[in-house]
Amino acid sequence: EVKVNRIGKVEQIFMWIITVAVTVVFYFILKHFETANIVPSTLSVTTSFVAVYLTFRRSPFFAIAYAANDVVLILLWVLAVGYLVIVIYATLLRGMGGYRNYNLHLFRAWKEAWYNYSVKNWLNVLLNVALFVPMGFLLPLLFPKMQKWYAAIATGFCFSLAIELFQLWRGTGICDVDDLFANTLGTIIGYGIIMLFLTLCFEKEN
Repeated sequence: EVKVNRIGKVEQIFMWIITVAVTVVFYFILKHFETANIVPSTLSVTTSFVAVYLTFRRSPFFAIAYAANDVVLILLWVLAVGYLVIVIYATLLRGMGGYRNYNLHLFRAWKEAWYNYSVKNWLNVLLNVALFVPMGFLLPLLFPKMQKWYAAIATGFCFSLAIELFQLWRGTGICDVDDLFANTLGTIIGYGIIMLFLTLCFEKEN
């Protein structure tokens, strides 16, 4: 028979202090060896340490800690898949095929929104920017090579270009260079936000 222990408040505080120390130490170890996806890897070390400690102390909550170890990456992939479904539906699956329509005048939509003071036009522009912010946010977290700015931005640009060309081919929506620019801008914004966060939270101060 295996005895189940209850961890008191004092030991809980001690456990979390040790966990923070182990996390910090392993972060710098992983950074020294240039580990890919350092943020998820560090979080994995944290959850694994908690799980091992709870198992050693025979706490009934050890399974939760082990589950949390997998939840980190699973959550990122679920967000990525859900995001792709939304983008594909919003850009490719709505509407029926018809006449091929396109716009090759850059900033045409921006000028129309500015000169006509149209809330609807501004929303269209801003939504096209916002639609690709999650892409710039998720790419560096899921793929190490995408932490290079040109790789992430090029991926956002190419994905948006593929959407516009598909719309032109199928005659759904408008193949618009303004959408291509706005989508790429959204990728840049998302990439900038996540890389700034990672720099402030996990990089050593110079």
